[in-house]
Amino acid sequence: MKNILSILFVAVVLFSCSENKSVKKQTTFCNPMNLDYGWGNFQTREKKARSAADPIIVLFKNKYYLFTTMDIGGYRVSDDLITWKNIYFNPEVKTSALDVDHYVAPAVAADENYVYFVNFTRDRTKKTVDVIRSSDPENGKWEKCGEVRRMADPCLFIDNGRFFFYYGLGGTQSTTFFEVDPATFKEIEGSKKVLREYVTDINQCKSGYHFGRRELYDEIDASAWLGKFSKVPCPEGAWIVKNKNKYYLQYATPGTICNWYCDVVLESDSVNGGFVE
Repeated sequence: MKNILSILFVAVVLFSCSENKSVKKQTTFCNPMNLDYGWGNFQTREKKARSAADPIIVLFKNKYYLFTTMDIGGYRVSDDLITWKNIYFNPEVKTSALDVDHYVAPAVAADENYVYFVNFTRDRTKKTVDVIRSSDPENGKWEKCGEVRRMADPCLFIDNGRFFFYYGLGGTQSTTFFEVDPATFKEIEGSKKVLREYVTDINQCKSGYHFGRRELYDEIDASAWLGKFSKVPCPEGAWIVKNKNKYYLQYATPGTICNWYCDVVLESDSVNGGFVE
């Protein structure tokens, strides 16, 4: 549930109008988009299904760039969010961008000069991961520009020239924040901060953003299931957007261990704390 921009996949409607404003044609595209999704490149046996998750779209120099988990080992570019062209990372950064042939839940962001990419590698032996950037992503030309700590479900947020990371995944990880020097990607000392503590006691979970609505059984609220849960929630996919000087921290919960899901949005006047429901 990685990015608020993934709502663009839900419905993209094109209208072509005559001079008298009457609608001649309407074409509607619904999720899932009919893309190749790599056809399970990460699978070692028979490729049974297409697979992609955690979609991120960034707008850079009037083109849209789409990155998705376990997809083609690259990304896609589009002028209209409908027709997409596959692009692959250049050989110089393949080991930075990919876990052999794919990547998982990356952080991607753009400023006026570059698109930045950070992979959430599943290799737990790594303490750091590379930051790569491109001033020409349409032609797949990337370069390494720094390193950051290995993070689960990372989010890179650029605000007025300052670079911030948010991360956290799982029942025992808090949602955490820190700032980096945009020139070196070195972590700014003292900037690390926990924004949302993870739940340690199942009895702390009341309803709503802890467990979401159990649509499958048509119940109004998960509070009807109090005392019946055995696992703490597993928040994931922290993401942040800014609108009218307000910061909105989002994440998904209770996690993919459950057959229902919800998104949480917290609001703050500050980029690094004070988020409230």
